[in-house]
Amino acid sequence: MIKRKNIKLAKVKSLYSICVILVFFVPHVAYNHFFALNKNSPEFMTESFLFFFSFLFFILFKL
Repeated sequence: MIKRKNIKLAKVKSLYSICVILVFFVPHVAYNHFFALNKNSPEFMTESFLFFFSFLFFILFKL
């Protein structure tokens, strides 16, 4: 019984993390991709990577 509960909880947590990625990361990337004035600038790249890794760590610590 406990194992089934843990598996269910893990599924809910993974779904939650996927939703977090979709809600926050995808619009950010889409905005940068379509509206960035200078896509080759190092500031654009570092800002995107920082955003990506911050959400990666957020998800890891939530699980």
